[in-house]
Amino acid sequence: MNRTPSRRRVLAVDVRAQRIGFALFEEESLIDWGGRIVRPEKVPDRERERIDQFLIEYSPEVLVLRTVRNSTQDRQRLTTLIAAAAARLQIRVESIGSKEIKRAFAVMHKNKYSAAAAVAERFPALAPLCPLPRKIWQSEPYRVTVFDAAALGLAHIRARKGSAQSEAETASE
Repeated sequence: MNRTPSRRRVLAVDVRAQRIGFALFEEESLIDWGGRIVRPEKVPDRERERIDQFLIEYSPEVLVLRTVRNSTQDRQRLTTLIAAAAARLQIRVESIGSKEIKRAFAVMHKNKYSAAAAVAERFPALAPLCPLPRKIWQSEPYRVTVFDAAALGLAHIRARKGSAQSEAETASE
């Protein structure tokens, strides 16, 4: 992938126990998205290499991860593995908590499926993948992680934009 040097590239990754969803942004444009199965407990060295290759392929300036508290051991292990790979590759890692994500989507969204619909509305290429709310006996659709990653990336971009505006206002006073 060719990249315009003046545009900031952000890779948002939503980590689940054995899979990740990702969304790649340049400024506010969604460039790529998808999901990958990752099982570090089976062959740790091979998975470390796969994560390194994944980060090298997308070469983000910033890697955005959700702050993990009270989550499964697998999810924490995988998040730590991804953050360590980013550190080895000198990629800045930023964490966004659930509160920041909810604040970014607070006006119109009550759950992850309504947030996914908003993401699909913002990025029409994702609309065909938009998951429908599940029934209580159904497992979560695999592609939900893509929408959670996109929401994570948008929350980061909005937070950065908000802090840049407040810095500009402070500087002008």
